[in-house]
Amino acid sequence: DPQYIFPAVDLNYPVSLIATDERGCVDTTETEIFIPSELTVSFLADTVCYGEATMLVAHATKPENAEVKYWTWYFDDGSPQLSTTRDTVYHVFTSDGEFRVELQGQEPGGCVNEVRKNVMVRELPTADFLAEAAACADTTFFIDQSSTVLEDGIQQWRWYFGNGETETINAPSDGNTEFLYPPYLETFNVSLAVSDEFGCVDSISHGVQRYPCIFVNFVTDTSIY
Repeated sequence: DPQYIFPAVDLNYPVSLIATDERGCVDTTETEIFIPSELTVSFLADTVCYGEATMLVAHATKPENAEVKYWTWYFDDGSPQLSTTRDTVYHVFTSDGEFRVELQGQEPGGCVNEVRKNVMVRELPTADFLAEAAACADTTFFIDQSSTVLEDGIQQWRWYFGNGETETINAPSDGNTEFLYPPYLETFNVSLAVSDEFGCVDSISHGVQRYPCIFVNFVTDTSIY
């Protein structure tokens, strides 16, 4: 059972076997053997906001129509490796940032190829605000305190005033606003959701106290003693 390493791939090689017995009788058989390329794999990944699932799609680039039995993923975020027969997986990374993701593909015959690529998960903006308490017929002022690492800043503010009323503000305006509540004592659960240029969203809620109007009156005693 001889072994031979053919010098090139993607070629057909004619192979002959000549058998001779002890009497010198000879027989010959011929066949062609195709030597495919070594398995080469790659993958595509989308870029998402932190907390969303990244879609990763594996594929073989060589040989053409290669059959891959197993795909194994290493996500570089402390998560366990994932081995699957599916070429598409979804993974929620444990933080934002850049991850060096490794993919291994294995053919039915056991040949393995691997590839590494950087996958980015975008950082979320940070939502926050201050509310100036107001009494009676005064307007409540909301001061945006949100931030983002992106140069273009926050692109949209969505205010939820806790009583069913909402307001949406788009850049280039700032996110500050005001709202007039009814003049009675109540705490409203106000929420602010902010989004950046990539659609990454963060939100926060604060209780906002509303104070009632105070009405005074007096009576006089007109009795004569």
